[in-house]
Amino acid sequence: MIKEADAHTRGAWADGWLEGDNKIVINTDNVHVFRLNLSRLRINRDKRLILRLDGYSSELRRDRPPLIHFRRTPAGAWEVFDPNS
Repeated sequence: MIKEADAHTRGAWADGWLEGDNKIVINTDNVHVFRLNLSRLRINRDKRLILRLDGYSSELRRDRPPLIHFRRTPAGAWEVFDPNS
């Protein structure tokens, strides 16, 4: 779910899919904050889980809660954050 987009431009989108049972691919445009709910995906939590977000890959820890919040930093990178902090 997209939570925040750039107000100065029109249109924001995020597109994502699974590759196999352990790789999540997400591409975004004009998105600044979004959340990913892993409990809604058919993934194998026993295997290494790879997230490819806007062309950059990282590994998601197995002990991570199923709801993950992301925000774009001023430098343009994505970071995980706790919205309750």
